[in-house]
Formats: sequence, C-alpha cells, structure tokens
Amino acid sequence: MVELLFQDSNPYGFKSILYPGCGKGETIDAVQRYCTQKSTYEMPKGYAFEQNKELLEEAKERFSEESVEFYQQDFLSNLSELPVAEFDFILSNPPTVPWEALSAEKRADYAQRFTTITEGQTTVPSDLMFLEQALGLLGTDGELVFLMPETDIVAENGEFLNRQLGTHNVTGVETLDPDTEFPEAAVSHIIVGFSNSSVREAAPLPFDAIEHEAKLPEIFEITASDLMTSPVDTVPYEKAAATAYIELIKNDYDATVVVDSAGTSCGYLSRAMLHTRTEGSAGEVAAEFTPDVLLAPDTSVETMLSRLNENRFQFIGTPENIRGILTRFNLNKMRLYLHLFTKIAKLEYGLRAAIREVDGWESQTETTISSTAKRHLVQDQLSLATLGELIDIAEDTGAAPNPGLDCELDDVDDIRNDVSHYNPLVYTMASESSGQHERTAMQLHQQYEFLDACITQLDTEE
Repeated sequence: MVELLFQDSNPYGFKSILYPGCGKGETIDAVQRYCTQKSTYEMPKGYAFEQNKELLEEAKERFSEESVEFYQQDFLSNLSELPVAEFDFILSNPPTVPWEALSAEKRADYAQRFTTITEGQTTVPSDLMFLEQALGLLGTDGELVFLMPETDIVAENGEFLNRQLGTHNVTGVETLDPDTEFPEAAVSHIIVGFSNSSVREAAPLPFDAIEHEAKLPEIFEITASDLMTSPVDTVPYEKAAATAYIELIKNDYDATVVVDSAGTSCGYLSRAMLHTRTEGSAGEVAAEFTPDVLLAPDTSVETMLSRLNENRFQFIGTPENIRGILTRFNLNKMRLYLHLFTKIAKLEYGLRAAIREVDGWESQTETTISSTAKRHLVQDQLSLATLGELIDIAEDTGAAPNPGLDCELDDVDDIRNDVSHYNPLVYTMASESSGQHERTAMQLHQQYEFLDACITQLDTEE
C-alpha cells in the first residue's frame, strides 16, 4: 500500500499525510519503515484519527517520537476544524462500522452528508463512507490508497466506488490473495489507489485494433419470418369486394387474405386489384397465390428486398398455410436495422484493413480523422475514423472496393446515418421517390446489393 502511495510523489517532512481510522498505528508503522529504508525520504507530517480510546493510546505510545498528531474523533463526523485543509497523502485500512449498531441520529447524520448512502438502507459498507470523506480532503496533487473489502465493488451502493474509479486518476487496483497475502481477513480485499495529480500519466493500455475487430460480432442474420407481420388480416369469402377495399384503405393495408367459412385461405385481395374492380364478393374477385407473391419463411434479406422492389407486398408461407405478410413498411423494423448495422460494421473493418495495406497511406490523403485519441489508451488511428472518413481515405489511397454497380460508398454512409439515428430506411411505399433524400425499396435493394458486393470484394482481397 505504501509503495503504491509513494510511487509518483516522494514523502518529505514538509508534506502532510492523513491516517483515517489508524487503529494501533499499523499504517503509520508502514510509512515509517518505508522512509527508514529509503534514506533520502522523510516521514510526512501525520494526522491520525481514531475513535477507540484504547487503540489511540497504543498508537500514541508507539509513535511518540514521530511527527504525528492524534485525534480521538469519529473520522466520519463533520470535520470542520481540521489543522490542514488538504492532504498530500492519505493512507487507510478503514475499520468496519456495523450500520445496524449505529444510533438512529448518527444514521440520519451520515445519510444527510454522504452520497454513498440513503437513510432507508439496511446495510452500508463503512469503507465507502471513509473513502468519500477522505477523497474530499485529498489535495490538488494528492495521492490516496485504501484497503477495502472486494465486496464493496458489488454492494448495493458500490456504484460510488465505481464512479470514483471513473472520475479520479486511478493509480492501481490490486486484489489480494486471501490465502497468502491477507489470510487474517474474512473476505477478499483489494488495494485501491487514487490520485488528483493532473500531470502524471498512467501507463498506457495496449490496443490491438486488428485483434479487437476480430472479436466483434458476426453478421446479425435475419429471414423473412423475422420481419413479417403475423397473423395476416383476413376477410370472409362472402364479404362484398367494395367493402373489403374500403377496409384496406381505412387500415392502410396493401393486401389481405380471403378465407372460406372453415377459415381456409382461398386467395388474396390487394388495393391495386380492387382499385379497378369492386363488384361481386371478395371470394369471387380474389387472386390465386402465385410464386411472384409468395416467399418462404427462411428467405434472405437480399431476396426480400428484390421481391419488394418489384411488388409492394409478399405473403410468407404456402397457399395452404399463409404465416404472414411482408410489405415495404416492414423494412423499417428493428431487426433489419440490427442486420444492417453489423453489415456496415463488416464494411468498416474491411476498409480499415485495406487502408492499412497501403504503404504511407497518411501521405496520400488530405482527410483528417476528427476524433482525438482517448487518454491513457494507445489507439490505432484508423480505429477512431468514422465511416465517412474511411470512405474518403480509401478513395484517396485506391483502397476502396469497386464492384461495378450503380451505387457509391456514400450511399452506404447514408444508410449508416439512418441506422444510427433510427430514421426510416424506406421513406415511401411508392416505387418512385418525390424528394432527393427519400429512399425507396428499389434504392434500398440497390444499395444493399452494393454493400454486400463491397464486403465480398474486401474479404476476397484480404
């Protein structure tokens, strides 16, 4: 603990150190031994808190010749009159204070002053209250090390420790072996170090972009059964065709299944066919299920898009067993977004790999990767690039795939934007768009084919 405390800031007599819950003075003794072994170091001016009078007296007797001031006071109390406002070092193996043993008044006081707890809680790790109090007393460039039960990380209020791990400069987290390193402890313990230093850099973590990308998930595969609407709306055989047409318009449906008195399908009606013929009953004008309006439940995305490009709807199943209906509207379902997300991610991996194969690619493009490398993380520069940046770099360096289809990589970037923001993938159910940025089923099919071809080409070149 002491080695971690002083690894980046050496102890000297003009500096201060706080010992919360010092007990018999074991933490003070550890600092003394460290400074004695290192002849160039001095014991920092110490301030020790201990509520137990007997333990405090023993600590005083042990370190009467050292520069340590002792206080018989609850460290968790309101420390409004400290001799030092901030400390250079804080070292503690905080005592366990049973929450249920505290008075109602003390619980209410703690609950009011500490963010780690609320008054209604039944169990509260006292270590976290000690840590919160100590962090509030840590100086601008101060260093803190605590010995704590590992259970504090997963306790009901352990999120406080997790927040500190994310907001402070963490100098170390080490789990002690309960059998060899801390056998007297009833539970596993961890040593946690924090620093308020703004200049010290933690050791960088290795980041292998290629290895990282290889572990990312494969394509999220879906079929027609994942996107279809089920059950299908039906109309009785004897219903007037004109009434069936009105219901389709009212419900904004493309098609419906006609069933006989036994509930057996005997054909279908569509808005397009009823637009010109509404006389007679639904059964009399119903069309037969032909292969051009039928798809198997395991039909692939590419085939679904191709068929919906040609027709506004497809029935899923067989004429005897219609399991669902697929329309252009179904192309805006979440499962297709997930499928496209992983497809586009696959394209990004391929573009990065292709660019990495180009010697000196940085000098061949004017595109600047806008993201800044994260602190303490060694980043592969391309792993920070957006798809748009990867496309520009790939095109500048000649690494971009060219499957020879009537689409561009920028079209895929547009799809990615819609997937990321959960915007509609298909903006109109009609075959033609009325606006520049409105994607039709035909365009989605073309762009999907292009995306697939790019991924295949990049995989082949790799």
